[in-house]
Amino acid sequence: MSRWTIATHILLVGLALASEVVILTMDPGPLRAAAAMWLILVAPGWAVLRLIDLPIGLLAGLATAVGISVSISILLALALLYVRLWSVELAVTVLLAMVVTLVLADLPVAGRAVQRWRAAATGEEAQ
Repeated sequence: MSRWTIATHILLVGLALASEVVILTMDPGPLRAAAAMWLILVAPGWAVLRLIDLPIGLLAGLATAVGISVSISILLALALLYVRLWSVELAVTVLLAMVVTLVLADLPVAGRAVQRWRAAATGEEAQ
């Protein structure tokens, strides 16, 4: 894993955490709206793209991240409405938890654990 990859993981989690703090503690205003839009429209999709590591350019990656993020956000909102637990605080916290979980799944330790699990399931030796 390169230094750039680790830096993007730290940046992604840091920005998502900062967005949650801004959303939950500030009064409505432009900064809160910008933080909410970033968390809803970019963060989950960026984490998914980091995990699947598609060989695409920056602009295509941004567009794909927005599409994935919107899908995740809509599914989360529908699920919370369906179980009658809708609240902005809960939705933001679940989005942050998703981002952190996806980033943790992309770390090398998780990759090695998955390789060991696959090797054990198929009866092969792990590399």
